[in-house]
Amino acid sequence: MAQHNLSVVQSTGGMRHFPYHFEVWNNADRARDFEVVAWQAPLKGIEAFLPGVQGGKTVLERPSKVDHLGIVAGAKADAAELEKAPSHTAVKIPPRSSHPFALGISLSKGNALIHVTQSQDRRIVGGLSVLAMAEAK
Repeated sequence: MAQHNLSVVQSTGGMRHFPYHFEVWNNADRARDFEVVAWQAPLKGIEAFLPGVQGGKTVLERPSKVDHLGIVAGAKADAAELEKAPSHTAVKIPPRSSHPFALGISLSKGNALIHVTQSQDRRIVGGLSVLAMAEAK
């Protein structure tokens, strides 16, 4: 895999929908088809990184299941569109360019780790992870 990043999003004011924007790059000299897929992963997978996250290892004490994951191939997806979107999409990206995406995470409580992979010809070539943290009540 070329690169894999970890981001943290935290709710405020009772918000339960987390929009997260990212791009997928095609560095090749020709157009390529990519599949982008999101899924929930165990929080334990980022335990080594938690000392640098607000709350530290206590994040592991509030695991939760996401209510919905949706990916839209575009930068301007609204909450309603993300709520209906599937957790996977495919897109053709022109040579030496990028394509914007929006990931929608619905989480009513606790913490959840989301992995997003970028694949070409069934081979993972990039990805990111998002730690979504719902506001503690």
